[in-house]
Amino acid sequence: MKDFGSLKNGQKVTLYVLQNDQIKVAISDYGASLISIWVKDKNGTPQDVVLGFEDASGYEQDNSTYIGCNVGRFANRVNNAKFT
Repeated sequence: MKDFGSLKNGQKVTLYVLQNDQIKVAISDYGASLISIWVKDKNGTPQDVVLGFEDASGYEQDNSTYIGCNVGRFANRVNNAKFT
């Protein structure tokens, strides 16, 4: 767990990192954004395979593509939505 910057309103964003010998994944608590996935290439060199920004402010300013976000603009806001 580490600091990933702040939003315009001053709210701090945290980065959570999960890893083992083969993979390293980073997820933020801002929209459950997938920040990075590091895997080894054919030569064994770790490479980040996720498109994203360096800190939270980039994700806050990106209001058209929602890169990496798992919870987007319409989360829990679909009018008259129902499940059977």
